[in-house]
Formats: sequence, C-alpha cells, structure tokens
Amino acid sequence: GLTAVKTYIQSGNVVAQSALDHDALRSLVHNTIQQKIGADIAIVTLTATEMQQVLANQPFTGGDHERLYFTVLAAQPDADRLADLLALDFTPTQIQIIDT
Repeated sequence: GLTAVKTYIQSGNVVAQSALDHDALRSLVHNTIQQKIGADIAIVTLTATEMQQVLANQPFTGGDHERLYFTVLAAQPDADRLADLLALDFTPTQIQIIDT
C-alpha cells in the first residue's frame, strides 16, 4: 500500500505515496493503527493536489507563514461546539474555519 513514507514533525501526520484510492488508503491506515496500538481514530487522506489547494486557499495573507498551522477535519464540526471554540480569545492567534 504505501511507499516513501515519512512522518511530519511528530504530529501524527504522514506523507506517503500510494496507488490506493482515498477509501482504501483510509481503511489501510485506520486498520493498521487499530491493530498496532488499539486506537480507533479518524483518518483523513489528501492527494498532493488537494494539499496544494488547502495551502492556496488558506485565509491568512501576509504575516509569518513559517508559523502557519492548519487542521483538516474528517467531518463538519458540530455547530454548537464550533461556536464555543470561536468564542474563546486566543489572541494573537487567529482561528478561521473554511470549507475548501
């Protein structure tokens, strides 16, 4: 299933190459993690093109892009929980939720 596998900054993120489609890749990674460490976690897969699209559509212009952080969610967040998060003050950090 996977080649050229590299982890990214101890974040739990992995960059790899695969001929598998999204569903097969998600299933492979999910099942491997569940078998190896017992964790039942959501897996999000992006192609290189999709990752470039995320970066191109990020809402923060100017500023220090060396400190830009983003999260890709497996599903749309619950509206009430999202409202609670956005009500918090993380100054100077900015949070924006976008749908690409």
